[in-house]
Amino acid sequence: MPYFDPKYPIVKPEPTVDDAIKSTRMGHYFFVGGVTSMSWIYGFTFGKPARFPTAAMAATLGFTFAALSSFCDIRDRLMGFKENEYLIKQWGKAPVQVAAKDPTNYRYPVASKPVGVLRPKVDWDAYK
Repeated sequence: MPYFDPKYPIVKPEPTVDDAIKSTRMGHYFFVGGVTSMSWIYGFTFGKPARFPTAAMAATLGFTFAALSSFCDIRDRLMGFKENEYLIKQWGKAPVQVAAKDPTNYRYPVASKPVGVLRPKVDWDAYK
């Protein structure tokens, strides 16, 4: 993680899916259940010729979206990009933390005056 700038302490620099599942909050379960059920209701409401197959497909899509969204949220928390106090209590901090970046680093360029032409003129004689 040398190029990341997490705002919170890092719990796991390279979290796996197993780590994400073990770190799931109750709010994530409610989010997955709510999105899945609302997707099923949407599919049932608007899938008139074949309501139950449409509802099942919509619920599958809703579950997939909600699970991936929750895993991304958990991954951000494990890597220190979102608030992760409960994960620090659960897992502890990673042994190596990323130091704060120097604002004069090449990743934070300072605006300067334009210095003439950016590209040299093409030497067309070289293409004969």
